[in-house]
Amino acid sequence: MVQYEYGQFLVFISLECFLLFHFVHVSHQEFDHST
Repeated sequence: MVQYEYGQFLVFISLECFLLFHFVHVSHQEFDHST
C-alpha cells in the first residue's frame, strides 16, 4: 500500500514539474515573440 501511494506521489510530482516547465517555456516564447 505504501509503495503504491509513493508511486502515485512520484507521478503527481512529475506531472507538476512537466506542467510548470511547459508553462515557463510557452510564456518565455511569447515574451520573446512580443519583443
